[in-house]
Amino acid sequence: MKLDASFSLLLPVYLVFRLIKIIEELCVFLKFFTTITFVIYSFLSFYSSISLADPKRPFPQHVSYASGTIYPSNFSQAQQDQHVRNFYDYWKSHYLVSAGTNSAGKILYRVAFGQGSDVTVSEGQGYGMVIVALMAGHDPDAQNLFDGLWYFSREFPSGIDGRLMSWKIQNGSIVGRNDSAFDGDVDIAYGLLLAHEQWGSAGDLNYQAEAAQVIDGILASTIGADSLLPKLGDWTDDSGSRYNQYTPRSSDFMPAHFHAFARATGDAVWNNIVINSQAVIDSIQNNYSSSTGLLPDFIINCQSVDNCRPANESFLEGPNDGDYYYNAGRAPWRIGLDALLNDDVQSRAEAQKMISWLAVSTNSNANNIKAGYKLDGSAIGDYSTTFFAAPFAVAAMLDGSQQDFLNEIYTYIHNETEDYYEDSINLLALLAVTANYWNPATDICRRDIQRDSAWRVVEIYTATLGYAPDNEGLQYWVNNLQNGSWTPNDVAQSFFDGPLVQEMYPIDQGYGSFIDSLYQNLFGRAPDEAGYAYWLAELNSGHVQRNQMIIALIEGGWANAEAASDMERFGYRVQVGLAFAAEQARRGIVYSQLTTAKQEKLRFLGAQVLEMITVDSSACDTAVGNISRLLDTL
Repeated sequence: MKLDASFSLLLPVYLVFRLIKIIEELCVFLKFFTTITFVIYSFLSFYSSISLADPKRPFPQHVSYASGTIYPSNFSQAQQDQHVRNFYDYWKSHYLVSAGTNSAGKILYRVAFGQGSDVTVSEGQGYGMVIVALMAGHDPDAQNLFDGLWYFSREFPSGIDGRLMSWKIQNGSIVGRNDSAFDGDVDIAYGLLLAHEQWGSAGDLNYQAEAAQVIDGILASTIGADSLLPKLGDWTDDSGSRYNQYTPRSSDFMPAHFHAFARATGDAVWNNIVINSQAVIDSIQNNYSSSTGLLPDFIINCQSVDNCRPANESFLEGPNDGDYYYNAGRAPWRIGLDALLNDDVQSRAEAQKMISWLAVSTNSNANNIKAGYKLDGSAIGDYSTTFFAAPFAVAAMLDGSQQDFLNEIYTYIHNETEDYYEDSINLLALLAVTANYWNPATDICRRDIQRDSAWRVVEIYTATLGYAPDNEGLQYWVNNLQNGSWTPNDVAQSFFDGPLVQEMYPIDQGYGSFIDSLYQNLFGRAPDEAGYAYWLAELNSGHVQRNQMIIALIEGGWANAEAASDMERFGYRVQVGLAFAAEQARRGIVYSQLTTAKQEKLRFLGAQVLEMITVDSSACDTAVGNISRLLDTL
């Protein structure tokens, strides 16, 4: 076709015109897209800032467990931390799955009963809540995941006690009996306590209040009224003919959790539950497994603790109900945790019985740990699995003679993956073995103030120096107070007799900096003008000595209602100072045996641990949680 000459002339003009229009439309689109992108980004940034709290105890924590604890020595701490990160990432990618939203639009998460499984059990949901709370700091989305796990549990409450979770969910519906399983709810409550310590309870979820509700439900519906022992679930009647308050599952003896509940609620009944649980464990170990210390999956006839005995086969789940099998296999971990975290002597002895037998039975070879045992120690399964090995690693930490065996077990479990149940227990054990499993609801920052000798010395130490004490010095001054040799004024004066304080407050430079420091150390603020003038005049005139001023300010602060907020902060500083000294004692740190450089470093760490303390108890919790990590750097 031949083009008309006029059209040929107009074609370039037309094309240029269309190109200009396209560019204009593209610019409008890009401007709109840029605006929308900015709005979305701004919204998401704002949403994240208001919905997520920074973790107060971020992974890794490097907790200092009870005195005498051993740790794997065949890998460095940094390597162990990375092992846990790697295992968590694997566990999360295989078992932690999104489950839609609830009616309020909250995203739900569940722990799948195996990769791709549409089943979730309350036990797994509890494991997940504990794991995710402990891994905050590594996982930036931990709080959202935790909240989703909690919201999922609330979508499926038990039909008997709605404060508890129904034990089995499949494809979004409750399966079978709509009732609870003890251990799932106990881990859920423990996870909520961890969340309160980790993120605080001032956000979308009041973790502390939710924990209290679940703990109340556990006590009301799953603890025997007379036995004070764990029941199998809220479906168990106290006086049932077959299942009752005297037929516990051994893996439900969770003394570390019970101790945490006692601290969180202030209800001493939880301490009695620990005592009764330990009595049953001791009875079985003495009467049925004296050579092995192993526990059966289920125990019956505990109306009298001396009459407790292993359940018969097929009591509830199968032919091995009276053996050390896939329930009881968790016992060395559950019991061992209590010894690690709470230094419970009885829990330590119970776990040590098991690991002592196992070391001999396997020749300290982790690959020889079998899948289940009769109580006499004869193997049931002729294969190995991390489910049985990992809990024994926790028990091995309690026996200094088991260092080689602990290293063997750790080598076996640290990167061995299997399935949901095994991997969840393994990850929880790895968190404990690598010193990254910590205690929620510690009472250090909430205990009633008792101004005993140690407290009084730390008051003087903190007010004068502004940092937490070294334990050796603390004990020296405490001993002098307790034996009547010195008064608090004498203790305060002894500080000024030493070179550190003389260098800090040189007498030839006047008293101004001393007054300023004292007010900052005690009250967290500068002195008011009138107060400054008064104390300066008193010191300059010689009417008051510096040691007397320290005691006067401390006593005046406690007596003055208007200074209550200042003294609350000071009280937290004293509590943290006591904890700082206690951790030194646990580690065997003796100030006079340190090099000059390390003495200076210890003083620096003592100042660092106090610097962020406010009138908020959670700041005190954070400081206590940081003590171990700080002393790791000494």
